[in-house]
Amino acid sequence: MKKEKIYVLILFLCLSSLAYANDLTIGFAISYPTEFLDKNGSFTGLTIDIVREIQKRIGDKSKIEEYPWARLYSIALREPDIVLFTASRNADREDKFHWISHITNRRSVFFAKKKSSLIINSIESAKNVEKIGVMRYGNREKYLQEHGFSNLYSITTEKQALGMLLLNRIDLIFMSMIEAATLAKNNGISFDEIEPKFVVYSNDSYIIMSKNNTSIETVNKWKNAAQSIKDDGTFEKIGRKWVNIIQKEYGMETKVENGVFYFWND
Repeated sequence: MKKEKIYVLILFLCLSSLAYANDLTIGFAISYPTEFLDKNGSFTGLTIDIVREIQKRIGDKSKIEEYPWARLYSIALREPDIVLFTASRNADREDKFHWISHITNRRSVFFAKKKSSLIINSIESAKNVEKIGVMRYGNREKYLQEHGFSNLYSITTEKQALGMLLLNRIDLIFMSMIEAATLAKNNGISFDEIEPKFVVYSNDSYIIMSKNNTSIETVNKWKNAAQSIKDDGTFEKIGRKWVNIIQKEYGMETKVENGVFYFWND
């Protein structure tokens, strides 16, 4: 009888562990080249590689899924046990999420259609154009709103923004250089059809986790695994892989330094 109780207890613990391994919602919004779909429809990218390595180290079997950013962000504000990536860090978001790991640094740039007559030599001058395409609920939209912009046109995908720019439906788009380069290539558009007008700022992006009733034990498991990836050189190995891919595919120089992937190298 005693042995039977022990077996039951072991079975219960195993089932509990299995339940834990599948109880997270892990989501991303497509952003090249950190999280996207390859030609075969499989998820790939720098952050996808990092997230899968974290899952491997903690035994998490949760499925990674793609979402529109606005929907994913809204869910994460309300629900527990949501992992989302990658998200820019700012004062407004600071206390709303658990910040699991710093992954990238990007420069955010105003782009115009090639040969545009627009002169954008400061952030203030961009307020004079009719429409600026920017991701709905994204960090860049928030930034421009906080700086008094009233000419924003919220979009749901970066592809939509690029298409509208080329059709002269908006005057500028606001994204990073690498996002613009990869977006153009993956949609069969020459990167020469758009041009950078003004570098606005650099921002840091993270893997984050929802805060509302998410177990601190779960948060710490993810944080510790993410840190161990950086400590043992795995992050740098994965980063170098993507440095080479980006150089080969887009001719852009990037770098990995102190556990962060920089989408610029100067």
